[in-house]
Amino acid sequence: MYYIREFTTGDEIEIYQLFYDTVHHINRKDYTEEQLDVWAPQHPDLSRWQKQLAKNCTFVAINKKDGKIIGFSDMEKNGYLDRGYVHKDYQGQGMGKALLKTQEAKAKELGIKKLFSDVSITAKPVMEKWGYLTEAEQTKNLGGVLFINYHMTKDL
Repeated sequence: MYYIREFTTGDEIEIYQLFYDTVHHINRKDYTEEQLDVWAPQHPDLSRWQKQLAKNCTFVAINKKDGKIIGFSDMEKNGYLDRGYVHKDYQGQGMGKALLKTQEAKAKELGIKKLFSDVSITAKPVMEKWGYLTEAEQTKNLGGVLFINYHMTKDL
């Protein structure tokens, strides 16, 4: 159904659309419209996204049928899991776990002993299921809007 490959320049447009759609559909049960609009604005700085995704260890899941990106994840070189999203129409099919396992393997290859991330209310139960521990609930300020999220870790 899908395969995973490394990010290439040019993927950022499709990745951002996936991110935007997923945040505005999946996370709406846990966050307000104002929060969603700040988290995933309609008009992003795509050059900033491209630079971040290229700098990080970024992987994309590609639909074998049509070649479209249906999931992605990126990790900083220090083990911080920055983003991980699966297209709203492909949730619950194991793709998120496959992307995370790919990141864990990359972290081990880089000699990283512990992964950490700040995850949404929506993602928290999923990350717990995959062995991540909640270290703290946090209130983050993004563009003047407050968000609840969770700092989570996993020893490799």
